[in-house]
Amino acid sequence: QILSCRTHQNVYNISNNRGRVCRLTLFKNNFKLGEDILGTIDFDHTDVPCVQYTVTLQSEENLNSNYRRKSSQLSNITSFTKQSEFCLSTFQSYLSLSIPLSCPPTFSMDLVSLRWKLHFEFVTSKISRSFLPSNSDASSSTTWST
Repeated sequence: QILSCRTHQNVYNISNNRGRVCRLTLFKNNFKLGEDILGTIDFDHTDVPCVQYTVTLQSEENLNSNYRRKSSQLSNITSFTKQSEFCLSTFQSYLSLSIPLSCPPTFSMDLVSLRWKLHFEFVTSKISRSFLPSNSDASSSTTWST
C-alpha cells in the first residue's frame, strides 16, 4: 500500500552490452539519516536474464586535488548496508536499505566532499530466458530425500 501511493517515482533502465537487465524504481531520490531507501527491481520484459543482484549503500569521500599527497590518490569509498537476492525466474524484487543514523550526511567543503551512492552488481546469464527452467506452477513443491 505504501509503495503504490508514491507519486514522484524515479525509474532507471539498467542495461549491459547485451541489452536491458532490469528496471529500477526508487520511490524517493532524497533521504535523511535513519530513513529506508525503498524501491522495486523489475525483471519482466528484459533482454538479459539476471541470476542474482547486490545493492550496496556507499559513501564516497573526495579530497580536493590541491590537497592530495599523490595525484593518483583516488576517492575513499565506504560501504554501509547491503542487500543481495537471487532473482532467476523472478519478475519483481523489492529493495529496502536502511540508512544508518551514525553516518555523516552529504557535504561539500573546499578541502573534502562526501556524497552517497547505490552500488549495483548483477550476475547475469548468457543463456536465453526461454531456455532457463521456470516454475510456472505456484503450488508445486520440492521434496528432499536423505
